[in-house]
Amino acid sequence: MEYIVAIPFIVMLYMIFTANRNRIVAHTVQAPITQNLRLYFISDVHNRTINQRMLKRLGPVDAVIIGGDFCDRRTTLTKLEKNLQRLRQCGPIFAVWGNNDREIDEEIVRKLYQKYDVVLVENSASALTNEVYISAIEDTSSRNYSIEQALQTVPKHAFTVFISHNPVVFQRMSNDAAMLRLAGHWHGGQIRLGALGIRPKGTIQKQGEVTTIISNGYGTTLMPLRFGALPETHIITLQPRTMYNKK
Repeated sequence: MEYIVAIPFIVMLYMIFTANRNRIVAHTVQAPITQNLRLYFISDVHNRTINQRMLKRLGPVDAVIIGGDFCDRRTTLTKLEKNLQRLRQCGPIFAVWGNNDREIDEEIVRKLYQKYDVVLVENSASALTNEVYISAIEDTSSRNYSIEQALQTVPKHAFTVFISHNPVVFQRMSNDAAMLRLAGHWHGGQIRLGALGIRPKGTIQKQGEVTTIISNGYGTTLMPLRFGALPETHIITLQPRTMYNKK
């Protein structure tokens, strides 16, 4: 009888432990560029403190990309700033809005982003190098997002990294609009039993020249629990196609 009573407690501890794991998943994407670039993608941090040891394992990167929901109503300004400080030590930061970010006063978030030189990409594009542009839309919940506006300033020769917090918009994009697409939002369902979950599990998909990464995210909403959908962040190496072909 004691064992039966203990099972829910053990499961709860396991879910808490799982929700607090620190994972970096590695990906390599071929691109028409002349030198390697390392991008660190982290989405859906919510109320979590980003682990310093995880970032030390990561090392310096060419860009940190925050995929939205970097904070929510539970996040203190102290925690928000600490997370920005830690990420800024890894490299320059680019960020997009998620559906929960504005639960903190938007002007406060903007001022903190400015303090740490975060490039907030809103229906626009920003050059990482002369070969690679980071393009992103406003969060879809704002209803002010525009894929066309986000892409219109990207030079035709550039490799485009396109970010949308909500991956549903990828279905509305043409096959040649952006070769690397990043999203979060779904948390992999957060709690799932095998294939069953309220949202799809995070994936990496390749269709022709297009690579799509949908992340399980780093943090959690509501309760800090996960089951069957591990938290994750991503290190993406953009590798010149010529280098790949020589192997």
